[in-house]
Amino acid sequence: MRRYVARLTGLSRAQVARLIRRYQQGSQVQPPAYRRHRFARHYTPADIELLAAVDAAHETLSGPATQKILQRALYEFGDVRYQRLARLSVAQLYRLRKRPAYRHRRVAYQSTHPTQVAIGERRPPDPRGQPGYLRVDRCIQATGKESKVCIPSTRWMK
Repeated sequence: MRRYVARLTGLSRAQVARLIRRYQQGSQVQPPAYRRHRFARHYTPADIELLAAVDAAHETLSGPATQKILQRALYEFGDVRYQRLARLSVAQLYRLRKRPAYRHRRVAYQSTHPTQVAIGERRPPDPRGQPGYLRVDRCIQATGKESKVCIPSTRWMK
């Protein structure tokens, strides 16, 4: 009977036996609700808001620089809002910056920079001493005519 009930309920035989024993003793028969283990949250949404405000004021500095700013806010200036953020490690700082709450509050835009290379322009390459480009080393003038024969060479043809 217990095996059949175990298959029907999805519980193990030991769990079904415990529930039956509890019923025979007159207690309420109900399996405990499943509770997933979660670690305690150290940093609240208010802390994430405060970090976003600090990054907005300082234009999102590197992790160690931001960590130092947060520590100075608490220890040198005595602002108790930074109590938890002053203990923030650099790795945790970068993890908090990836959270949706932070990214929603602090959107970082980078404008595109104009290119220095003219794309699509057709012209011969300017070697400027770079290897691999052809350059003219020697030109031979034919004596009876106005023609000139030039011998191209690369860096390796000497």
